[in-house]
This record gives sequence, structure tokens and C-alpha cells, in this order.
Amino acid sequence: MALFQSRVREDRMLAHRLDGDHPVVVLDDMPHLEAVQPLPDGKVLLIGRHRTVGRENAQIRDADGRLITSAFVGHDPRHVLTTPSGSTWIGYGETADDDLGLHKLVRLNDELRPQWWYPYASERPDLPTVFDVYALNVTGETAWCYAYTDFHLVQAFGDTVTDLGPAPPGGARAVVVDGGRGALVGGYGPEHDVIRPFHLRPGGFEVGAPVGRLVLPEGDDVGALGLTARGADLYARSGNSSLYRVTLEELLDGPRA
Repeated sequence: MALFQSRVREDRMLAHRLDGDHPVVVLDDMPHLEAVQPLPDGKVLLIGRHRTVGRENAQIRDADGRLITSAFVGHDPRHVLTTPSGSTWIGYGETADDDLGLHKLVRLNDELRPQWWYPYASERPDLPTVFDVYALNVTGETAWCYAYTDFHLVQAFGDTVTDLGPAPPGGARAVVVDGGRGALVGGYGPEHDVIRPFHLRPGGFEVGAPVGRLVLPEGDDVGALGLTARGADLYARSGNSSLYRVTLEELLDGPRA
């Protein structure tokens, strides 16, 4: 789902579903939005940038833009992805310091109440440290999390979380997944646009050698673009609201510059 400012009113935003299954949702008086996501029955989830403890920063609105429910869902929600059932996965950044955000990875129900959260190290010392979520993907009801400091790929479904192992070299900006294969996109420094394929194995995964670099259609650098992955699709958005989409198949098997 993509959010655009109305050309008629500065305080009006237009939420477009990329699948085209529902009409545009008109949102009035909604400045400072952090994220927008589709929900069943044409509803939309909105996450704001408010950082005051206890102040509501999330809303669910119906297909006509009317408010259904609202809640405070924690500080610094870096990654927000909804599921077909209406749940919401949130991956938090390093500055999250409230009870919910400190878990760094949570799932909310269709009323924005916590359903599951990543356990603290004292509860599950066998799991990798999740301090700052760098990348999040959702396929169906399953979430895939890649986070600082350990940089492991973690799979979460229902109340079960599985550590799939380390994902070198660290610093990836997106994780794209389709069936038994996927790709890590990005890294630190000069590797900010590198594409690395991986294959899922029972209880783990294998990361392969780089197969190329992600660039814009004109060959321009993608360093300044925000990356969001959902399943096998990777979306990149620039500061001027240009939206690009590339599939995992194109990332791994498409033409090379």
C-alpha cells in the first residue's frame, strides 16, 4: 500500500492499495504518518510518528476513512507489515524504550492488542539478540526478521520462533522470500546495494555469493531509497514519492548491469 498527499488539500492523504482490489481510502487530518498497511475488508492501518508514552500512535480506519480503533503501539516502529488475517507485525529500532518496543519484534491482533512478542534473552538465551530490526518480511502469517546485533535470520509463526542461523556479512536493508529461496539486499558501506541469494533448509538456511547490485532503472544508485519487502516483492521509494517494485525472480535471475 502506498500513501500520497492530495493535490487538493494539504491535510488530506490518499492510501492506494497496490493490488487494486479496493478503492482509494481518503484520510483527512493525518499528518506525520510513519506507515500505512492494508487490512481485510478494505480497512487500513496507520502508524504515526508520535513518541510520547501513552499517546496513541496507531489507528485502524474503514474503507471510507472512518476511525474504527486506535492504540499506542510503542516507540520507533521501523517496519510495519500486516497479514491476510488482519494481524500486524512490527519491528522496532534501537530507540524503542517502552514495554512493547523493548521486545523489538511483536505481533498485534486486529484490535491493535499484543498477540506475541519476541522473548527477552533471560527467557530464551538460545535465540539471537534483536536490538535493532534492520529488515522485516511477512509471507502469509509468517514473519522473517533480520536484526542487529547478531544478524541472524529469524522466522516467527504463531507462538513459535526459530533461529535459522547467521546471515553474513551484516547490515542488509531488506529480506525477500519466496518458498525455499530468498535474497538479502544491502550491507554496510560499499555493499549497501549488494544482492545475496539464500536457500532455506530444514531448520536453517545457506547464503550464497553476491549475484549483483540493486540499481534504479536508469542505473542510478539506490542508497537514499527506503526498501520494504513483502513476500517475493521488494519495493523502493524515493524522497519524491517515486515507487519502484522488483520481484525476487528479477533480483536473482534478471538482467545484470
